[in-house]
Amino acid sequence: MTEKELFCKVISAAMFPQTHRMPDIPGEQYSVLHERLKSHTLALLPAALLNSAEMPEALRQQWQKELFTQKLRFGQYLIHQEAVLRLFSQAGIPCVVLKGTVSASYYPEPAYRAMGDIDLLVRPRDCQSAVRLLKENGFRASGYRDAIEQGFRKGYVPLELHIGICPEGQYADTINTLLLNHFAEMESKELYDFVFPCMTEMCNGLVLLEHMHHHLRDHLGFRQVIDWMLYVDAHLDDKAWNANLRGLFTQCGLERFAIVITAMCQRYFGLRTEGISWTQNADAALCEELFDHIYVMGNFGNQLEANQKSAAGMLRDRSLLCVLKDLQKVGLDNWELCRSHPWLRPFAWLYQIFLYLYRIITERYNMSVLLVIKERRRFRKTMELMKKLGL
Repeated sequence: MTEKELFCKVISAAMFPQTHRMPDIPGEQYSVLHERLKSHTLALLPAALLNSAEMPEALRQQWQKELFTQKLRFGQYLIHQEAVLRLFSQAGIPCVVLKGTVSASYYPEPAYRAMGDIDLLVRPRDCQSAVRLLKENGFRASGYRDAIEQGFRKGYVPLELHIGICPEGQYADTINTLLLNHFAEMESKELYDFVFPCMTEMCNGLVLLEHMHHHLRDHLGFRQVIDWMLYVDAHLDDKAWNANLRGLFTQCGLERFAIVITAMCQRYFGLRTEGISWTQNADAALCEELFDHIYVMGNFGNQLEANQKSAAGMLRDRSLLCVLKDLQKVGLDNWELCRSHPWLRPFAWLYQIFLYLYRIITERYNMSVLLVIKERRRFRKTMELMKKLGL
């Protein structure tokens, strides 16, 4: 069994244990499997593997420690999220949770779904009040910021405040307007006795699909794909597709992408075909190309030699404006001083340039011409793939 086949079979068994059996794994393949799962932040999903007699004991102990840590972190995440939601509720600012715990609710064991940050959506007219409320309660500006999103941090959990989910592109206004038009129809979910507000399931699907589209160009990993797959399994059968979602995704330019990535999940990760026949005309070769593209990237591109935050990764774009935008984004993440002195934020791109020069000189940072060429070629292939997907 190849590494890729093993990876797929283990994910299938972990996500759909009623219909897929965990494969027999030779002892020497456990370490490779663990690293591959970990690179996509999926290592904790197949917890049943920890009962295997073939697993090396040292790896079992390490894996169990990771599992315990994740459970603890998930509980802390829920507590932190509830505190923020209570803060907004007391201030009379309506908000909903995006992704995160909403996605975790689709998992067989929600606590095994790795968390990155808290994403909250508020109405544009409430944004200034929400920002002021966060700052008055100890949150500081941190990380990425654009016209629809602002990053904050208090303690160990990052928080992103949204007034939309799509920052740019032909369908950005359509997608953001659709979400806000359905904002008043908010529902609620419950995990481990924690209740939180969220969008309707139709809107949750749009958020997950657009999130994958947004990251496909740079660093889409299988964690986001599994979120989508479990959403489809729970809420997107033929009836829902034909009644609501197909028209919605077509309107947002995402129909072909939805079909191909769902067919990919059926082909590689055991998603049922019964009741989900709207994928039957998907191009098998395109499914394979999409899978291979995601497989080599890892979560947020962490397996790429020229990853998102490397100098070669910056120089892959032909447009100088795109390069400057990426430098600014990474500079905001890396330059701690601009978080306490907002007037420095416009110069984050310049800070990042000097940081790269320092690393090239002192740390022999990989800025080779060959790596830049390699990354630019990979980027061109990614853009070709997105064109095939109708994106």
